[in-house]
Amino acid sequence: MHTRLHLISMPWANPSMPSIQNGVLKAYVDSVLGDRVETFAYSAFARILVEETRSGVVDHYETLQEYEEYPYFLMFLKRYLRRKPGVAQVSVDRLLRRVNANIDGAELPLTAKKVAP
Repeated sequence: MHTRLHLISMPWANPSMPSIQNGVLKAYVDSVLGDRVETFAYSAFARILVEETRSGVVDHYETLQEYEEYPYFLMFLKRYLRRKPGVAQVSVDRLLRRVNANIDGAELPLTAKKVAP
């Protein structure tokens, strides 16, 4: 039996810096289990950020970093959930008001235009 282990970075991880936790865990698994387990470390979520920005991914991430994972959620909503019945009725403006009420330390409120320029 061939075993594969996929180590996936958190959704809003810095795209220019790999996860040190995943790197250490991958090195450990590779050293202990060797060829018995094929190990992969990556961000399965980076594609959403890349598709939203087309270029300047790191700059866009850094611009939105103060908003924690909320921009990623809004991109995910736009990309995947809008096609589902019931979810398409979600008001992005109302959602943004709730998000902004829960973000501490941001200089300016998060807007749909900031998330997907």
